[in-house]
Amino acid sequence: MTQTKIKPKVGIILGTGLGPVADLMTDRTIIPYQDIPHFPLSTTPGHQGELVFGTLGTVPVICMKGRFHFFEGYPAWQWLEGVFT
Repeated sequence: MTQTKIKPKVGIILGTGLGPVADLMTDRTIIPYQDIPHFPLSTTPGHQGELVFGTLGTVPVICMKGRFHFFEGYPAWQWLEGVFT
């Protein structure tokens, strides 16, 4: 990935109301989901739809700020295929 030099050691999926955790990170790089080819978009109100790379304390972290759900019409194979291919 060329947008950041952060090499995360921890990944966090932030659920409803937990978006402010990503705001606590330092040295942040924010990548909107729509800028990631084949990555599903979050359509749930309040889910911002961003990958946030940064540091929490001394730990390099990546956060999903907003997630996507099966009830939004995404079957598991579709989002797994988009993430891992």
